[in-house]
Amino acid sequence: MIHMIRKIVLATVLLAFCVIAPALAQPYPSPDQTFYLNPPILVDDSGIQIELHQVVASDVPLGSYNITFPPTEYRYYTVYYTRYNPTDHEIRYQFNITFVDRNGTVYETEDNTLATGIAAGRRVSDEVKEFHIPRDAAGLYLRW
Repeated sequence: MIHMIRKIVLATVLLAFCVIAPALAQPYPSPDQTFYLNPPILVDDSGIQIELHQVVASDVPLGSYNITFPPTEYRYYTVYYTRYNPTDHEIRYQFNITFVDRNGTVYETEDNTLATGIAAGRRVSDEVKEFHIPRDAAGLYLRW
């Protein structure tokens, strides 16, 4: 009888440490939210076209933002887009896009300062920009 009670207590303790405690310690990330953009094509004065495909809001970053911007305080927004140069000459272009919240706070990504060249008639697909935005930010919108 005592041997059976010990087994039950041991099984309960192991269950608590191995299954229940880890589940309570780390909350599961919520599912990603995908927002499809309309209108999807932005035309710049230089002739370049930016096709915005979607914005994905996630609790898990694509890059290494985990350490500097912990998921408990930040949510990660990834903008997926394509750049297209329909002209007959190369265009050097700096694509700056930011998020702005209801209070006017601007959230930038670290690669907004880089300009790159796009050859004539070339389409550069599947590009991403990732933003880390505090969880308490409200009323977010894209500004280009």
